[in-house]
Amino acid sequence: MGKRVVFVLAVIILMTAGLLFWSKSMKPPLQEKHHYGTVKDKIEDVSLINLIATPERYHGRRVRVIGVANFEFEGNALYLSKADVNLVTKNAVWLSPDTATLKVTEPTLAHDFNGQYVLVEGLFNMNNHGHLGMASGAITNINRIMSWGRN
Repeated sequence: MGKRVVFVLAVIILMTAGLLFWSKSMKPPLQEKHHYGTVKDKIEDVSLINLIATPERYHGRRVRVIGVANFEFEGNALYLSKADVNLVTKNAVWLSPDTATLKVTEPTLAHDFNGQYVLVEGLFNMNNHGHLGMASGAITNINRIMSWGRN
């Protein structure tokens, strides 16, 4: 009877390990319609609300933030919501993508991301308010931008 118990326990352990491995491998990948750039070290995850409300905390730091992208002539910005894109609002930060690093053009960014939730990584500057001071700071030296969620 002792060998049988050991055998049953071994089978249970192997099945549990196999199930854990299988469930991790079956998780759907992050939905990435488009992805430009690379991941850099020492980037701080921050909400767009915190970035706008307390810009002095993030000035000169590399940040990772999620919002609704808008790329257009004199209007590159990351907004809190899709509704904010069409309003004159400071609920945004200016976006200055490094197209050379991203290896993509601004028209391509507009085509791929306008009106979509995106993840952006770059350097935050609280003193740069974009074209005509429309934004509440800027993300410059953007090294990564990608679709986020189920746009």
